[in-house]
Amino acid sequence: MDRIYSKIYRTYNYDKFKILDYNRDITRFDLLNKSIANEGIKNPILVDEDFNILDGQHRYTYAKENEKPIIYFFVNARTHNDVVEINTTSKRWQIIDYIEHYAKQTNKEYMRLYDAIKDMSYIRQTDIICVGYGLIDRRKVKILELVKKGEFTFRNYAEFLKIAQYYKQFIEATQINSVAGVFLAYYNLYTIIDFDKERLLRNVNSGNTRERLLGVSNFNYILKEFVAAYNKNRVQIHYTQTESVDFLITNDRKKYIIRRDQF
Repeated sequence: MDRIYSKIYRTYNYDKFKILDYNRDITRFDLLNKSIANEGIKNPILVDEDFNILDGQHRYTYAKENEKPIIYFFVNARTHNDVVEINTTSKRWQIIDYIEHYAKQTNKEYMRLYDAIKDMSYIRQTDIICVGYGLIDRRKVKILELVKKGEFTFRNYAEFLKIAQYYKQFIEATQINSVAGVFLAYYNLYTIIDFDKERLLRNVNSGNTRERLLGVSNFNYILKEFVAAYNKNRVQIHYTQTESVDFLITNDRKKYIIRRDQF
């Protein structure tokens, strides 16, 4: 005999439901709003025993606004991470949704990461995550999976802010398009002991690096172009290039700003 999983309920009592503070923010979805206004909720929302909305806060909001009944059923959820699992199995979360979720739990690392992504629009999101975590080669760490699990930590937050400021000055002065991979390439050079940021800026502006990077978003290519510019007239950055490793800088690094498994 089949087991009854959950009964589906219907109510106009909107006040009994609660939207969790650490769930995603309410955004406007006109198609969903129009559908609920015309036909009501088709897919029941999920609530716990205290009527906290675990999945369906948008459906609830639009049903309330349009004075449509709330269709719901109960599920068991004991932790904040249960909310993540419930939501991500019913709809695809973007990486910023995970970051915002953990930030709303007052996780200091994620609060800093969320603010960085919002404030540093001149840097691509994945580059912020990689550099913040201290990666010179993101292939060694499944960084986005780590973020989703709530395990992100800054390697050195104060240094990250300093690097981001230097990078902003660099792209403003060179007019290089800050596509994916550019900040990570800059960070690769910054982590080298005795790196001279003024030398890089000067050599990039005196050559054709900017033109050579137009339309390019390949990290290894960008890194090679930066190294070539930096080494102009005098080789200072050494590297290897093999079939298995596209491009690897071999200079000694500032170990206090990169992860230990990166050197």
